[in-house]
Amino acid sequence: SNHGTQISNINSTLTQHADMIATKVEKSEFDSVTNTLGNRISTIEQTADSISLEVSNIKANVYTKSEVDSAIDGIQIGGRNYHTNTTNEFREATWEHWNYYPNGVNYVIPVTPGEYYTARVYYKDVWTEDGVHVGLRIFWRLEDGSMLESSDSETSIAPGEEGYVSITRKAPDNAVGATVVLRKFSGSGTTGRAKYKELKFEKGNKATDWTPAPEDIDEKFTDIEGTLASHSTKIEQNA
Repeated sequence: SNHGTQISNINSTLTQHADMIATKVEKSEFDSVTNTLGNRISTIEQTADSISLEVSNIKANVYTKSEVDSAIDGIQIGGRNYHTNTTNEFREATWEHWNYYPNGVNYVIPVTPGEYYTARVYYKDVWTEDGVHVGLRIFWRLEDGSMLESSDSETSIAPGEEGYVSITRKAPDNAVGATVVLRKFSGSGTTGRAKYKELKFEKGNKATDWTPAPEDIDEKFTDIEGTLASHSTKIEQNA
């Protein structure tokens, strides 16, 4: 009958709706999945932003060939030690005022105006009466030996510490000589002491490892040759 057919159709529709309802998830479960997905998307976006920032930083720190060449050209390395009577063994410096002259107050190293020079020394066991630091100073000399001007080291060593101090400066116009001074940075009348080694004065704007001055090497060879000659004479006399 028609009513039977209608009931059958209603039952079929209800069954289909029931199946559709069954396939739906609970709202709480849906919200949980949606929230997790949102968090993952946010993490991915943050990671992408971080990678983009790192790439930008890398790009910012990448130099062109001309910039690298220019930086390399700006480095001037000498290597030869122009300061005689130096050693890689510790010696002691004592201060009564500001300056200690390793080779005496009248020791002058010839320089060329406009050239860069670098001095460096290693300090340890530093003690100063008033607690001040120690470093280096260069006195630039004129032809007659008088002081033209002076330059202080960029670095210094505090009492109780140890390490290198250095100074790089361009020789002033009219300067023909330089005197390297171990400097105590304080007023007159205070004392101090320290051990030092590897004093070096070289051309260029970059400090290099200590080496003796060629004159000191030649002097040692001369001493050795003299000693050998003396032994040879004694051997011949005793033969």
